[in-house]
Parts: sequence; C-alpha cells; structure tokens
Amino acid sequence: MWVLFACPRSTSESYKLITSLKKHNVKLVGLGIVSQNSGKWLQLSADSETIYPAEKAENFLKFIQENSVSDSEMILDIAEMNFASGQEFLDLIKDLKEDYKPEEIEQKQH
Repeated sequence: MWVLFACPRSTSESYKLITSLKKHNVKLVGLGIVSQNSGKWLQLSADSETIYPAEKAENFLKFIQENSVSDSEMILDIAEMNFASGQEFLDLIKDLKEDYKPEEIEQKQH
C-alpha cells in the first residue's frame, strides 16, 4: 500500500493517473474527486475503508465531469493505493516517473 502519493491537480493529470492505475490493477481507498471552477465545485468523497478498483474511480470521475460546471478542473485525491504485488507497484512508479520513500510503503497481509 502506498500512502503518501502526491495526487494530480488537473483534469489531464487525473485521467493520466487513472489510465496507469487501471493498467496496473490498482485498488483505491479513501477516494475523493473534486470538480472546481471559479469558486463553484462538486465533490465526491468515499470512506476510508471501501476499496474501489481504478475502473470504478474512472467511472466516478467521468460522471462528475459530465454533471458539473463546464470547464471545471477535475482533481483526484487518493488516501491509499493497494497493489496485488510489489512488482505492480514498481511498474506503476516507472510509468508515472515518480519517486517514493520506503517509509511511504506499508505491507499488509490479506
């Protein structure tokens, strides 16, 4: 589980991230999506226990974008990312060209 990820702050970055998350079968916890433009906003917030596959997060992102103020920035917030394997994590890091610190990673038994 990766817990200190820097979330995207634009629509294009959010969709780029979702594409990579889907590719690597990442599961998301603590999902939040905000659509904002000129002080107007729409927000979806999920609890910190429910696990969502990246495909579901993409569906939420599209729904909010389609039903919010035009030209809004879509901001994706993720509390933690869960991976089926360490290799899936490393592959995602490589795709995103991100850095991480070992203390940001927590391994859990399922």
